[in-house]
Amino acid sequence: MMVKHLDVLSIGLLVMAIGFLIVLIGSIYQLFRGMERSDGNGEKSHSSNVKFSFIGFIGPFPFGFGNDKKFFVFTLFMALAIGLVFLVGWLFLRGKPI
Repeated sequence: MMVKHLDVLSIGLLVMAIGFLIVLIGSIYQLFRGMERSDGNGEKSHSSNVKFSFIGFIGPFPFGFGNDKKFFVFTLFMALAIGLVFLVGWLFLRGKPI
């Protein structure tokens, strides 16, 4: 069974679209969640303790950003671990075990 170039491209675009949708939903959720908190005077204030981190790959080149160093390092290791699992799975599916 041969995988066509168009199939792989479609899967990649679908994964990117789902990722952007998750980021958008998370941003909107955090915005409304922060507005629900009150500051003690009966007024609602935005949450200022939101931590985020993002790691991405453009080909073999990683890039990332975040506002918390520990969370960024955790995200980096998780991205590398997931990438390693996919690499090992890909090698086994090709029929060439390590």
